[in-house]
Amino acid sequence: MINVVDQSRFVRELDQIRTILDKNVTLRLHKGMAPGARVKVRSGALQGLEGVVVHDENESRLVVGIEMFAQSVSVKIDETDLVGLGEP
Repeated sequence: MINVVDQSRFVRELDQIRTILDKNVTLRLHKGMAPGARVKVRSGALQGLEGVVVHDENESRLVVGIEMFAQSVSVKIDETDLVGLGEP
């Protein structure tokens, strides 16, 4: 059994991963949460998701994860679809 301190956050994070999987976009698994600017997707298929933007191999990627498991995934994203959320 896993002890979940913040149940609503955990469910929100799982829902974001489910949304990405449902959209059939290519993703990559990341160990740990990547440092970077916190953002929210304001348009496109992933609208409403929140995560961290990173730059990898000449492309921008949105990293979303489950902090409790120290695991995350990333998807290629157009930065024009993003809005900053300020400091974490």
